[in-house]
Amino acid sequence: MKLNPHLEFKLPFEADTANVQAYVSMLGLQDKVAPTELPFAYVASCFLYPTVCLLSQRRYLFPVLGAIHVHNFFRWEPLRKDEKFQGLLKVQEAVNFTRKGAEVTFPHLLVNSKGKEVWRSTTTVLVPCRNKLYDRTNDTAVTGAAAAALPTKRVGLVEELQAQGLKPVLMREKTFKTKSDTGRRFAEVVQDYNPIHLFTATAQLFGFKRAICHGMYVGSLAMEEAMDVWRGEVGKEGVMEADVKFIRPCFVGDGFLVKIFKVEDKKEEAGKKLVVVVTQEG
Repeated sequence: MKLNPHLEFKLPFEADTANVQAYVSMLGLQDKVAPTELPFAYVASCFLYPTVCLLSQRRYLFPVLGAIHVHNFFRWEPLRKDEKFQGLLKVQEAVNFTRKGAEVTFPHLLVNSKGKEVWRSTTTVLVPCRNKLYDRTNDTAVTGAAAAALPTKRVGLVEELQAQGLKPVLMREKTFKTKSDTGRRFAEVVQDYNPIHLFTATAQLFGFKRAICHGMYVGSLAMEEAMDVWRGEVGKEGVMEADVKFIRPCFVGDGFLVKIFKVEDKKEEAGKKLVVVVTQEG
């Protein structure tokens, strides 16, 4: 199955100072982001509303409401608040079907005034399918968005790295707390009013027991914390990359623990890779 290849937007991108300040305040980044700096995850958050508009077109074949953020890949270099960019967002034609539903990917990029690409992201969301998924042990049917939260047997990321002969070293751990209105407050900043993030009642319509945090809220906090560690270790930023996977939802009102590891290896890239693990604390 392929989606319409012409589902794309081109738009000018210029940071709104008040909105950047609201984002920085919401995430508590006042001491981590320089006054002239544009937080890289802020750009991803700014693409949320235009992406919803793009997906609201009839040419897009899946429902917009209830889609679940599952993956991001970022590549960027430092950006300034006063810069002007040209943005592009589109829908990737290929659709990946899994046992939990259909995965749709959206590439986003920013080009500066000189025509140089300075920021790129691919965002993948899971659109839960209506076809029944069965638990192999008792053939109990599970449907709807809650199917995305089915527990799966996974090897922890740290254990996986150790199995590869790498030595992750814990650099920092920090606990973040969320409140019952966290989803609504972040939605106001980034204009992403997906009902799974707002209220218990609206989240339950899609199979969740409570509202879940925006993926970019949890991801932004974790990645900005990692960037703070990186600056302390390396002292400067160049072209950076981040690969972010959202395995399970984090419920609004709960806390989550961020652990940041430096990967030690004998290869040339030793000490230049950070691994971030986020776990929910109910």
